[in-house]
Amino acid sequence: MVEVNKFLSLSRTIVFIATSVMGLAVLAMSAHIVSWTNSIVSGAYFQYAALSLATGLLTILSLPAMLMISIGRKGALTSMVVVELAWLWFLWIMWVASAGNVASTVWIGNCGRAKGIVATICAETQTIEALGFINWFLIMAYTITLLIFTVMAHMKGHSNVWTSSVREYDFTAPAVISAPVQPSYEVKMDNTGISQFSAPQSQFPSPQAQYPPYNPGTPVSGYAGTPPPQQQPMSPYPQV
Repeated sequence: MVEVNKFLSLSRTIVFIATSVMGLAVLAMSAHIVSWTNSIVSGAYFQYAALSLATGLLTILSLPAMLMISIGRKGALTSMVVVELAWLWFLWIMWVASAGNVASTVWIGNCGRAKGIVATICAETQTIEALGFINWFLIMAYTITLLIFTVMAHMKGHSNVWTSSVREYDFTAPAVISAPVQPSYEVKMDNTGISQFSAPQSQFPSPQAQYPPYNPGTPVSGYAGTPPPQQQPMSPYPQV
């Protein structure tokens, strides 16, 4: 099970590097398409190209930085599992939206009839669609896998997994079991040599004192009692 830590760390590195490279390619092709449409009509652009441009830019600005920070600095905010899961979840939604937007474009299926720059734009659009779906699948697969192992670690009692780094945390750590506290007893010897057991005060509460204190020699107020016998005084005269 130790291989799980290596698997997650290696998968994270591969996914971050691969999606960053493909994101850079998508960024370049989307920028070329936006520049071409803008040269024809000022301010004009295809919606899929603008969305893919933004998605590729967010990817290449964030993932390489997160990867390098996790390697060079421990305990960084961007390396926390909860931050990484939230950001990657947002990214794969952006990628599937970008790829789906390209797929909804009707004219990209007729690239064989296009000539010149139009054929180039059409081919770039098809490439953007393919890379978008690949990036979506890679990021989504890694995010779901990381979420599963994180939830499993949390259920074992390791709540600190959410604020830890994937590179540093041990996802194979055993479950935390809290054992019940056993009362401790003390053995004491009195003057007679008899052993006596004494428990802690917190385990057995002391009995409540009676108030007012009861004196067996005097009757309690409000209750009928038998008075103690009176001693007769001694007479100085002889008794007949």
